[in-house]
Amino acid sequence: MAIDGIKIIDSDLAHDVYNEFMDLYDANVNLVEIKSKINLWRNAGLDEIEFEIFIRAYALALWETGFLTNDIINELNQLLIDGASLKVWAELTTEANSKDRRKELEKLIKKISAPKANTRKRKKYSIITRFLFKEDDIVAFQMPDNSYRAAIIFGISQYRGNCNYNFTPTAYSNHQFPTEPDVIRGSVFIHKIGNMYERSEVIKEQPGIELFWQRDKKFAVPLHCRIAN
Repeated sequence: MAIDGIKIIDSDLAHDVYNEFMDLYDANVNLVEIKSKINLWRNAGLDEIEFEIFIRAYALALWETGFLTNDIINELNQLLIDGASLKVWAELTTEANSKDRRKELEKLIKKISAPKANTRKRKKYSIITRFLFKEDDIVAFQMPDNSYRAAIIFGISQYRGNCNYNFTPTAYSNHQFPTEPDVIRGSVFIHKIGNMYERSEVIKEQPGIELFWQRDKKFAVPLHCRIAN
């Protein structure tokens, strides 16, 4: 697995665990359910270093919200005693990084050994109701050479008070401003992603998907196929 840095929240796994905890907390989910969901990470077959990343992110989130218990602190202390994850740190990076990592763990344990004076309150994020675009809108824009491109909004999502517009790029490229028929008659760019399911099952769930499989060396498919699916 990739290791991004020695800090407590310094890898994808750490961010995922910490953010999931806080998102559930801010959504007013009770502590029992939060722990149940977060502990799914614990039972996901983590190796030594992954477990270390998990438990330190979990411990920090619990401490910041005022729910940390001694059993979690004991698990962190045991990491230092066993040293298994720190050995992996040395193997995957350097001995110096492993030593720095130990220092970070020791600092974390010292910090969370006393309750946080001002615990983090549940946050309430505003719900956006006025949008710039809506799903299936076509957005055209001009390039430096004065030619036009077009994209289609396929989804809108909100996260922590921010609105995200998700675009599908089209193959339209012309010095004429695009009309809706121009874009619909065009193509969209796609990228194939493998999965573990049989093709018959995929077709059952996504009728028409086999049209994409016939274009092994092409990066654009007719737009009507994209819309139909």
